[in-house]
Amino acid sequence: VDGTAASATTLALTLDTVGTSTAAITLDLGKTNAAAATTGTITANNAYVKVDSTKADVLTTATIAATGTNVLTLTDSAATLTKVTITGAGSVDLSGAALAKVTTLDASASTGAVKAELTEATKAVTITTGSGNDVIDADAVATALSSANLGAGNDTLFTGANLGAFDKGVNGGEGTDIISITDGSK
Repeated sequence: VDGTAASATTLALTLDTVGTSTAAITLDLGKTNAAAATTGTITANNAYVKVDSTKADVLTTATIAATGTNVLTLTDSAATLTKVTITGAGSVDLSGAALAKVTTLDASASTGAVKAELTEATKAVTITTGSGNDVIDADAVATALSSANLGAGNDTLFTGANLGAFDKGVNGGEGTDIISITDGSK
């Protein structure tokens, strides 16, 4: 799907039964000129979509309301997003592109499984997930005052050698949780 970028700073996308688990649909938000939108509101239901624009999109804030199973790869905006909010009963897998600048991942209102890789290493990161079985790869998060509150569900948090960066706390919440710590020097 190809698009012509508009000048609006807010973009609303409804992705309903798009693509498959073996064949995601590519959505180009700006083939001729870059999209101006910095805020994205995404409603996703059984969506397998790769957002990869010819002229890079630059969302800084995204809100995703999910039902069903969703795999969203935010190729360009993975480098510009700073806040992602996820709500609804559907699962959301954002792990196709590492979210390099996200300092706030708020999925506290999500009851579905959330999967994401966060690689912001220069600012504190706040991770909050809901009652789904969430998997958060945060082994590149390296700045003090980071925190993770994983809510209910059987969750997994990867901290690598950077567990010390989560000095504001790691709370697994209810459920059986795994905190994966790897430090080759010890």
